[in-house]
Amino acid sequence: MSTPFIPCYVVNLATDQTRRQIMEASLQEKGITPIFFDAVDGRIMPEDQLKQQVNWPRLKHEYGTLTKGEIGCALSHLGIYRDIVQKGYRYALILEDDVCLADDLQSLLDPDSPEYLGQILSTNKPEMIQLTKVHRGFRFNKKSFGKRNRVAVRPYSDVWRTSGYAINLAAARNLAKNLHPLWTVGDHWSRFQEKGLVTLWALTPVAVWESEQAQASNLGTDGKPRHKNKKTLEQRLRRIGHDIVRPLITYKL
Repeated sequence: MSTPFIPCYVVNLATDQTRRQIMEASLQEKGITPIFFDAVDGRIMPEDQLKQQVNWPRLKHEYGTLTKGEIGCALSHLGIYRDIVQKGYRYALILEDDVCLADDLQSLLDPDSPEYLGQILSTNKPEMIQLTKVHRGFRFNKKSFGKRNRVAVRPYSDVWRTSGYAINLAAARNLAKNLHPLWTVGDHWSRFQEKGLVTLWALTPVAVWESEQAQASNLGTDGKPRHKNKKTLEQRLRRIGHDIVRPLITYKL
């Protein structure tokens, strides 16, 4: 039996049929049949239910605070991880409904294509590949593949965003098990890696990028800035060292 295409999930509010239709048409043009996943709208969730979804003491320590939109976004992606685990998908692509897509996106999902993501994602170690922009990557331990000069690199800079990424079953299992009750935002990828839940990769050139609609996302952060812990002296000194060696071990993507 031949290996199936990597399934493509799209996070979409059931009430937003316009975005659904746009994404469905865009994906079908590329030969991809999406799995639409009904997003959780934290903005309309009753307060008592909302409070039950978050580990508030841990959240304060790990990240700070979450908006209702961020809670809904995190729960939406958590629901997809659980679905991946339940269905036993080896890999999955996850997109939000406000993104632009590379013309060759289908080739990343096709097991008969030289650009197939399954050839660089582990079958047993938890891994994720960010398909949107990451600013810097390590020069070493890169994975080149395909005929279009695709490269998967280990990201050096912090990795955010849930706009578009591929994930394997082991990573989905780890995230489904460890992210609820919520203790940070759904795209705190670097923190997930620090805790051993997932190993991060980044694809260059990118295959997904945010559209103009993303500035008015239905699952967004309500305009709140990212939480940043105050840096210790040790962290500041380490940053100076990083600035010195960074050009030697990393490059701009």
